[in-house]
This record gives sequence, structure tokens and C-alpha cells, in this order.
Amino acid sequence: AKAQSSSPAKAAAGAGFKRMEIVEASDSEEEAPPPAKSSPAKSSSPAKAASPVTAASPTTSASSGAANGSSTSHLLSSRAALEEMKTKGNRAFAAKKFEESIECFTSCIESCERVGLDREGRSTLYSNRAFALLKVSRWQEASEDCSAALSQNAENVKALYRRAQARNELGEVEGGLADVSEVLKHFSAGSEQYKAAQQLQMTLQGKAKAAAPKAKAKSSSSPAGGFKRMEIAEASDSEDEKPAASAPEEAGAAAPLASAPANT
Repeated sequence: AKAQSSSPAKAAAGAGFKRMEIVEASDSEEEAPPPAKSSPAKSSSPAKAASPVTAASPTTSASSGAANGSSTSHLLSSRAALEEMKTKGNRAFAAKKFEESIECFTSCIESCERVGLDREGRSTLYSNRAFALLKVSRWQEASEDCSAALSQNAENVKALYRRAQARNELGEVEGGLADVSEVLKHFSAGSEQYKAAQQLQMTLQGKAKAAAPKAKAKSSSSPAGGFKRMEIAEASDSEDEKPAASAPEEAGAAAPLASAPANT
């Protein structure tokens, strides 16, 4: 597990991003830098994670850690042990050991019921793990963790901002715009946090604008019901139609009409 966690650290070190430590929900919001573009080491966690809102999600992540011999992903026996593990996760994140950080927060999330952690505390843990997941480009899992964090505490602005980041990467433009627009209401104009959120909003708006003509073209080219549009032109005011079989005769009869002006 140590070998796996060190690889993302080396990749992220050269990415030039500002070092940043996760702060608790009671602290002021810090600017969340965009996810590192370097390719992290593949995690042994399943590619498809269950929804974090259910109890099955953290258990699934912890199982993958245990399969790799990880000693961090297990149920904790007390609130003090949970706080210690959370601190360990924060330190791993600061050291850019994102996979190790994810395992630490997973152990904490698994142990919430056992130690009686309140909803706000659980929300912070989900948001912290989401931040680490963003760093290793696990967008869908990060988005789900943010949703779980918001289900525990709807006022968790960090979780809302991080979900907007994840949705941007997933191409969920409408949802991302809704999230970041709400985030901007909570930041002071001109602050670093506000500028970062505003830049994300502009990125999402650009994607929405680019997608609009394509959607319009697709809808206009497909008539309702899947039928082709046809225009019927009447040869005369008469409603009588000649049988289709006589069509060649009609063509032949039309020839003298073409010379009618010469006889006038």
C-alpha cells in the first residue's frame, strides 16, 4: 500500500499546484485547486463504486484496501481513534499521498455509526474524501461523496464546490452550473475562493453554450413521431385523382398542352 500511495505523490509534486491541507467545516473555505493532471497510480479499488449515501459505499472501498493488506481501512473503536485517523488522512493529503488519504477517510466513514459521530462530522469526512478522490481523477466517486456530504449537512459549501468540479469533469454541465452558482453566493466577491468558483462557472457556461446549437440542430432534424415531413401539391382544384396505373398516360397527354400557346 505504501508503494501505491507514493506514486501519486511524485506525479503531483511536479504539477506545480499549491500545497493545500483540508480544513474542517468550521474553518473558512480555502481555494480548492483543480485536480492534478498527472496520471496517478491505479488504485485497487473497484472502478464502479456504490452510492456513498448508503452504508455499502464506504464498506466497498474499505474492502479493497483490506484486500491489499492495508492496515488503515478498518472499523475504529472510539471517537478518539476516529479523530486520530482523520488527522492521519489530512496529513497524507498534505503530503500528496492521496490514495492513503482516501483509505484513512474510508475507515472514519465506516466507523461513524459505531462511535456516534454527528451529521456535521460525517459530512466533513465525505467532503474530505471527495477532495482526495478529485486529486486522483475519480470524478464519479467524488461527485457521489459530495452528494453524501450534502445529505448530512446541506450547508457544506466545500462539498457543493467540489461536486461542481466533479460534474464539470463528468460533463454534467447543468448540474455543475447549479452547484457553482450557489457556491458563489457564499463567497466574498474578490476573494481567491470567489475567483476560483467564478472561473469554474465561466468554464461550465462555455460548455453549455457550445452544446446548445448541437441540441437545437438535433431536435429540428427529427420531426415529432419519427415521420418524414412531406408536402403535397395539388394539380388542380379538383379532388378527383386518377389511378396510379394511368400515370404514364397522363404524362403522354401532357405533351400537347405544352404547345397550346402556339395554337392560340
